[in-house]
Amino acid sequence: MTNVLDKEYRKPIWSRSHNLWRVYYSSKAFHIWFRKQDLEKLKQYIEYDKDTVKYFLRGIYDSEGSNYRCRWISLVNNNLELLHYVQYLLKKYFGIKTIGPYLKVRAGSIMIKDGRRFRRKVDVYILKIYRKRDIQVFLSQVGFSIREKQLGLPRRKKQL
Repeated sequence: MTNVLDKEYRKPIWSRSHNLWRVYYSSKAFHIWFRKQDLEKLKQYIEYDKDTVKYFLRGIYDSEGSNYRCRWISLVNNNLELLHYVQYLLKKYFGIKTIGPYLKVRAGSIMIKDGRRFRRKVDVYILKIYRKRDIQVFLSQVGFSIREKQLGLPRRKKQL
């Protein structure tokens, strides 16, 4: 990152709560460039080879996905185009069939988080992998970086 962003080296910091090393960088130039990109422009980089597809899928499933006891794997997002693209990548590169995407939460519904009420501004969609064989293929060939998600374990409670 120091070479790419032309920034000073930052020493990684150990995070006990997450049990991993963390280092943060920011770049206004990268942010401006990235915001101008759309999915069509990024597809050539994502589909460079099977490994880049795998790591793209792993990244999106690490952040937006879940594994419910290895019974189904789901991906939740408000970008319908992105979910259709993920569905295409799973089928083309790994032979994984999915169901959806279908509407999970409608815009305008009320969400309560930390005792506060929020009105959702956008529809939220879900894409699921249900078939046992497809789940096994996903976990063995794509997988999650997060151990609990890979094993289908419940989320850890945050320690205060």
